[in-house]
Amino acid sequence: MSERGPLERGLWIGLGTTFVAIGAIGVAVPLLPTTPFLLLAAFCYARGSKRLHSWLLEHRYLGVYLRAYERGEGVSKSAKAISLLLLWGAMIVTMIYLVDNVVVMVVIVAIGLGVSAHIITINARSTS
Repeated sequence: MSERGPLERGLWIGLGTTFVAIGAIGVAVPLLPTTPFLLLAAFCYARGSKRLHSWLLEHRYLGVYLRAYERGEGVSKSAKAISLLLLWGAMIVTMIYLVDNVVVMVVIVAIGLGVSAHIITINARSTS
């Protein structure tokens, strides 16, 4: 593979940083997944900056998701349960208090079902 130019590296770093930001927001926002965005960030950083790629993998909080995923460990059963409770709780509150359009509610439920299916199918560790 040829050496990447500064413009290409900058693009990869910019994309990686954007995905890190979205993934970090996803830690607190139930409808926004964290791990897929961090995986995208790691992919981008690997192509733009070895230093940023290493930083992300070794990050005290964000790197935990990536390292567990790389090792095929998945997430704990309690983390899955908490994620599902927060996801559906936030969706129900949103639909009760913020949404009065049936089409939007259907979209929210469809997204919730998709995210739930993803959470459920992730390998589960037996430890919390």
